[in-house]
Amino acid sequence: MLDALAAVRVPALARRGAALVRGYARRHPGGAGHVAAYTARRLERGPAARATLLPLVTELARHGGRAVREAVAGVLTAEETGGDGLRGELLAVLLDVPHPDDGDLDAAEAVLRAAALGAAGGRSG
Repeated sequence: MLDALAAVRVPALARRGAALVRGYARRHPGGAGHVAAYTARRLERGPAARATLLPLVTELARHGGRAVREAVAGVLTAEETGGDGLRGELLAVLLDVPHPDDGDLDAAEAVLRAAALGAAGGRSG
């Protein structure tokens, strides 16, 4: 379902879809991979995705579970060509917005872990 929401082109509907993804992330912390895949698909839309992804990533940075934040960090640090400027902006949000359950180091750690895993070809441990 999140894949279908990511494909929506009408801006008002895309914003509503992003709200559904936020709700999904809250209710299904184990669905971090799905939220990350949604984020990656929206990034393919380029600058037009900013209106949906900026509020989504801000909300996830503030209230998302660690697994969701790490999965989204992985998408934002991936070496992809689409949405490069937007990726940087969203990554800054992920790093700058404090999460009530984590210290500042945890956001940076999530980004560094995602970048390291990406550089290692997605291998962990």
